[in-house]
Order: sequence, then structure tokens, then C-alpha cells
Amino acid sequence: MIIGEPNLLRATPTPVDGRSADARSVSRDLERPIVTVTVEELYVRLAPELIRFATSLVGPSQAEDLLGSTVAKAIASTRWDRIDNKRAYLYRMLVNEAHNSRRTSRRRSDRELRVVHRDTVEMERGLDPDVLAALKL
Repeated sequence: MIIGEPNLLRATPTPVDGRSADARSVSRDLERPIVTVTVEELYVRLAPELIRFATSLVGPSQAEDLLGSTVAKAIASTRWDRIDNKRAYLYRMLVNEAHNSRRTSRRRSDRELRVVHRDTVEMERGLDPDVLAALKL
């Protein structure tokens, strides 16, 4: 269960005739209905399509983790309350998080390859560390 703001969509009605809020409250027929959707309802409604999209970005083994971290970051964002199209915002955040994840993995892989390569070069220059350890006994 995700705990968040009670209203996901704008809760303030759009003024139709330019009158003040008090004047508009008298004539409710001129206002559009206010749609209130909780974070939980939005997540339940969008989760199937977002998980499919995340799967297409990072594969099935990482899709759920990507979606979970993305939704958590989106809800914690200071902009979350001001966003009109939360669905599009979540899609864009999924893409950004997938790119960040891919960059992080590539950097980690490059670092590991540099370390492995350095160990290989040292082994080629001298004796195998296992052989040296056996000789010391």
C-alpha cells in the first residue's frame, strides 16, 4: 500500500464564468465535477501498463524494481501535486530511471573490467599468486 496525497488530480475547479469561488459554489451546475483519485487508486489502475512498459525497457527480471523505485520517487517529488498528467509523468520517469540504471550498470562493469584487466597484466608479468603462495609453504 502506497501512502501519499489524497488528491492526485487538480482539486480546484476551473472558473467557467470568471466569478469568485463563493459565487460559483452557489451555482454548481456551471462547474465541472472534481475528480479525486488517491495514489493507491492511480497505482492500481496504471500498474499493469507501467509494468509492461518497464519490462520493455529493462527486461522482466528488473521491471518490478524499476517500477517500484520510480513510483516512490515520483510520489516523493515536490512537483507531484502540481502535475496534471500523472500518467505521462510516470512514463517519462520510467524512461529516465531505466537510462540511469543502464549507465550505472555500465560504469560498474567498466570498473570491474579495469580491475580484472590489471590483475591479468600482473599475472602475466610474474608468477601466478597461487604458485607463489604454495612456494612460501
